[in-house]
Amino acid sequence: MKPQDFIGQWTLSRKVYGRDRRTIGRMWGRVTYKEVADEALLYEECVWNRSGEASPLLARQTYLYLFKETALEIHREGKEQEIPFFRLPYGETVIDGHYACRPDFYKLRWVWVHPGFFYTRYVVTGTRKDYTLETVFRR
Repeated sequence: MKPQDFIGQWTLSRKVYGRDRRTIGRMWGRVTYKEVADEALLYEECVWNRSGEASPLLARQTYLYLFKETALEIHREGKEQEIPFFRLPYGETVIDGHYACRPDFYKLRWVWVHPGFFYTRYVVTGTRKDYTLETVFRR
């Protein structure tokens, strides 16, 4: 996993499932990875977000990807923070992890299929959250 594996535009397709595995939302749009420094990329997500039968809303999100010696660190809000949102070790095609953002807990799985296709699954639980996000990224 290197910065060059990500740089450029990707399409994103995301489904949001409730506890009962019924689809409660969908997101679709584009992700751009831009080089901002050596071994650092800015992830910019711009998607349409539809919850239930409501009209879609445009949503944006940024993360900072730092390619460290042994793992990829992903930081929220596009800037380095004391504790990364996720830390993904190199060399695996299936990566499991977790993150506690009190009062919520994120359990994740990243699956690298090939350089132009990967998907993620986040299970989010907490006092106000109980859903699963499944996202497909394609070049």
